[in-house]
Amino acid sequence: MNRPRYAIYFVPEEGTSLDQFGASWVGRSCFTGRHLVPSGLTPEIETLRLKYLADPHRYGFHATLKPPFALANGLSKKQLLDALSEFARQQTLIALPPLAVRTLGNFIALVPSAEAPLIHRLAEACVCRFDEFRARPSQDELNRRRAAKLTLRQDTYLQTWGYPYVLDEFRFHMTLTGRIDSDEERGVLQEALQSLWHSMSSQPVLVDAVTLLVEEAKGDDFYVLERFSFAKR
Repeated sequence: MNRPRYAIYFVPEEGTSLDQFGASWVGRSCFTGRHLVPSGLTPEIETLRLKYLADPHRYGFHATLKPPFALANGLSKKQLLDALSEFARQQTLIALPPLAVRTLGNFIALVPSAEAPLIHRLAEACVCRFDEFRARPSQDELNRRRAAKLTLRQDTYLQTWGYPYVLDEFRFHMTLTGRIDSDEERGVLQEALQSLWHSMSSQPVLVDAVTLLVEEAKGDDFYVLERFSFAKR
């Protein structure tokens, strides 16, 4: 049976320069579902962008705080929405250092250019606070995650939290590509993204809300259900 999956992300406010940059690059607004195309790319860069876009396009431009999960038995979407609303009222705006285009493993993302401990605390709070809403993964899901050759700590987190890259394994990032095994193509795309990002590279990023997204059925695009602004500024 197909069950919706929910995710708690940082998604920039719709219409901001960060939202416009990211949504146009990944090719879709997760607010409206509208398909977008960035302007000014050479044919070579556009071909490479499309080649490595499948996952970022489906998930939307975001930074993960609580990875996707199906709802635990006995809990409802309304209960999750209510809990998120209450959670957001207790949070304070976080000013991140300027973001930079970097390679993380085999993919490219925007990451803070300096340490940002407050966003780590927010992610940890999301992982822990909303874990009661998460259905436990199947053995097939666990095996799929373990194919990535997890460390012992990551495997422990997978069993405990349903995802290996949480708590001290978490790194804030806003994904721009899928996995790129070619060093040459990764380098070409990273250079192009750095050039596009240059005019925005000195701007601080304000994490001012948490956003609940949903994947209605397996393989569907994720879209925004509601964005919960922080009460404390």
